[in-house]
Amino acid sequence: MTDFGKLRLTAIGNIQGKDRKNKAWMTALEENAKALFVRTYKEGKSTQSGWLDANREPDMPSEERQIVYLKSSGQTFALPVKAQGLTNDLDGGLPFWPDGQTSGYLYMIRPAKELKTKIKLTGSSKQKELKAFLDSVDEKQNVMQQRIEENESALALLQDRENQNLDEIAQKEQLITQLKKEKLALRTWLFQQTSIYKKVMSLSDQQQVNKKIRKVMAAAELDKLKKTTFEIYADYISPLQAQYSQLTEDDLLVLCLQEAGISPLAISLCFGHTDTVALNQRKSRLKKKMSE
Repeated sequence: MTDFGKLRLTAIGNIQGKDRKNKAWMTALEENAKALFVRTYKEGKSTQSGWLDANREPDMPSEERQIVYLKSSGQTFALPVKAQGLTNDLDGGLPFWPDGQTSGYLYMIRPAKELKTKIKLTGSSKQKELKAFLDSVDEKQNVMQQRIEENESALALLQDRENQNLDEIAQKEQLITQLKKEKLALRTWLFQQTSIYKKVMSLSDQQQVNKKIRKVMAAAELDKLKKTTFEIYADYISPLQAQYSQLTEDDLLVLCLQEAGISPLAISLCFGHTDTVALNQRKSRLKKKMSE
């Protein structure tokens, strides 16, 4: 048995990064009737020292492990680092690793685009239901956009008519506004289910910490944040790129994170800054770019 009260990584220890060398800690735990699913993390070492430093430690990458404990046999298995989860031998879908659970049911959430691009259909009879699902996976995601476009078209027709029905126009405008809010809420919810969102939230908990010891996001994590965010907010980004071609990837990421309700300090920490000075300067430049 493990006493997580005694062996836990404290918040201040996490922020300051003390005593992590050669240690691994658990970052997630899910459980059902048959097994425990554990994710562990071991921080690497990257010492930037002078060429005269004879005691320089070698560079080692950070490492995440996925571990499964089978209750019936008492066996424990550590998945290969690059496995990304348990092989799906039911229908050849994506490797499975739980993002969370509801009661005794484990679930994994992935963006529709990832499902469409990463799952390989072989024509096997096992994939009949999977193929039908993939063929329709975009439908639900596009329903709100389709309804928005339908109502915008209807609104344009009403505005072109000589005798406009002002009440109907107001209702259509109100419906469009509501649908856009619901679509934003859906995007935000999808983003909140990702592992990189949890990392952003862990950084945001440093509001009361001295900025000299605040922990910032690593470059590899920032790349993962961009990839995940740009997939989920693709339909939000597309019109921005079309209208403001001078916006950079970092500009677009800031706008997406603001749209998701991420705090200014957390956004700054994602870009490697321990305060919001650089972010405020970027916002000023953004305002100028988007007003030209």
